[in-house]
Amino acid sequence: MWLLALLDHFIPPGTITSANEGRRVRLMVGMLFYGIVVILLSILVRWLNEGWTAALGVVSITGLLFFVMLAAFWLWRNRQLVADMMIISVLLAIGGIAYFDGGLYSRSMTWLAIIPLVANFLGGRIRAWFALFLVAVELAILFWLHQRGAISSLSDSPIFGRTFAFFASTALVSVLAQLYEATRKQIERDRELLDEMQRQWVSVVSHELRTPLTATHSSLSLLVNTMLHDIPANAREMLQIAYRNNQRLTRLVNDVMDMERLRMGKLRLRYEQCNLQQLVEEAVKTFENLSQKKALVFKLDLAPVVSFEADPDRITQVIHNLLSNAIKFSPAHGVISVRLLQHNSNVEIEVHDQGEGVAEEFVEELFKPFTQQNKHDARAHEGSGLGLYISHAIVAMHQGELRYRPGEKGGATFVVSLPAKQISEENQRNAKT
Repeated sequence: MWLLALLDHFIPPGTITSANEGRRVRLMVGMLFYGIVVILLSILVRWLNEGWTAALGVVSITGLLFFVMLAAFWLWRNRQLVADMMIISVLLAIGGIAYFDGGLYSRSMTWLAIIPLVANFLGGRIRAWFALFLVAVELAILFWLHQRGAISSLSDSPIFGRTFAFFASTALVSVLAQLYEATRKQIERDRELLDEMQRQWVSVVSHELRTPLTATHSSLSLLVNTMLHDIPANAREMLQIAYRNNQRLTRLVNDVMDMERLRMGKLRLRYEQCNLQQLVEEAVKTFENLSQKKALVFKLDLAPVVSFEADPDRITQVIHNLLSNAIKFSPAHGVISVRLLQHNSNVEIEVHDQGEGVAEEFVEELFKPFTQQNKHDARAHEGSGLGLYISHAIVAMHQGELRYRPGEKGGATFVVSLPAKQISEENQRNAKT
């Protein structure tokens, strides 16, 4: 746009460090030029209609201040300082003009309504609420001066001047609204571009990274599980480290892909009749080797429950995430309790550990992506901050609920509550496709 190109000529080099900063700088410089133009027109209108007055002197000083602020921006390149100076200058100018020009009846008062809006757009230290406070203080002072009789309560300003003031303030609001709309559209375009880049990145991860990871995992798994004793002792530890890191990277890639599918609404469930007791038992067996490294004991209390419809792979993923977290945060020689019960029309899975539990102030953040109660501990436990977020979403897609409650004697308890409904004809068809 030609106006933005023109404004760029008046912006000091090196001032714009980002797209958002560029928008604010251009808006501030544009406001300075707009203020200078309006002030010059105001001087002309007042001179022709009223001659030289004290109010006209205040307008002239304000115009000089706007030139000074433009020069100060070139010298100091401090946008926030100049933005705050602009807000304060305008407030003082309006107050000074009003004092000599009818007080609360002055046409200059029409500009007060836009001060908070301008303050927010400029992005200085003075924002809308503080600007509103300053406006209230100014109005209170003018009211007090009226009450003291220091200002005449009658306004004799000509109708043309009042009309011009109304039009100019409305025009400024319109310009700000247009700039806001242009900024909003640019942000939408930037977001769409970022989303497209993210989709392309996920595509690269799924096709270019997952394939070699799977092949590497298969080879390392074969070596660790069947040929470890044939490998020299000094190489075994290195092989096991490589295998563990391969597993960690594979889990992270899968979590990122699941998160992207959730975000785009492309995660699909394949419903079938499930035996939840069997799913829990198989999941516990999967983690037996990992639990033995910390001498942990699984305590199972699996009451028989009705068979119900669900995606067994995704429910298993949820159970794995809960068991994995329980093992990570349990102290050595601790007990992990896993319960399965039927409560009214729901079936529930409870996983309880004897760790430190979750801080009360962090509970609300627990199921958000990339959130960790303690970043240092998270790195020690190799957490990505995605497991609970994905599990919560999967349970919600099953019309269930994943919730947390502190253990009665410490630790953490996670409860998966799923509706115990029989598989529908529609989901039977989806499962076959």
